[in-house]
Amino acid sequence: MFGGQHYPKVFITDNSLAEQNAIKSTFPESGSKLCLFHVAQDAWRWLWNSVNKVALGDWKTLMQEFHRIMRSSSVEQADLIYKEACDSHTSKKYGNWRTYLHSHWERRELWFIAWRGAEMCGTHTNNYAEITVRLYKDIVLYRCKAYNVTALVDFTYTVMDKYCIRRLISFANSREVARRLLLQALFKKAEYLNTDNITRLTAFMY
Repeated sequence: MFGGQHYPKVFITDNSLAEQNAIKSTFPESGSKLCLFHVAQDAWRWLWNSVNKVALGDWKTLMQEFHRIMRSSSVEQADLIYKEACDSHTSKKYGNWRTYLHSHWERRELWFIAWRGAEMCGTHTNNYAEITVRLYKDIVLYRCKAYNVTALVDFTYTVMDKYCIRRLISFANSREVARRLLLQALFKKAEYLNTDNITRLTAFMY
């Protein structure tokens, strides 16, 4: 379980303190990171909020600066870009934005890529978990609320079982066409390629 240990190496969550505290109390030895999609979404909503009084023409510039910090590949680079963002002409017009940016910088270990390692396996969002929950809500619960444990177990046991059987049978009978159509499209795009056009530069580069 969990690669030979009894707890997940890291959790990716939304910026929800209640969720993070619940995970920490259950798995105190696990790490915690924030979903980059939701972090950026939160920043964009902050810029959109009329209460913060950020001019429409400055949204894009500030968001680009925010993204540069978030996507920095090293700690040194992140520190440099953060200072540049705080001292930029656009940023200096909005003290509230600089305060907002500073609040994220104080928690940089949670949401900067520069502070993430191999344990992330290249994943920086929790979108996979969200689509899994959405499928469960749409297909199993039919977007209806199960108000007691008995009803929830019944939905899961009956509907989920039939859904999985149906998908497995479709796959076994080669009736899932999406992947095949994608492969055909890729082959069509690559028709112009042939071995005479490919030159080997190094052991791993062509």
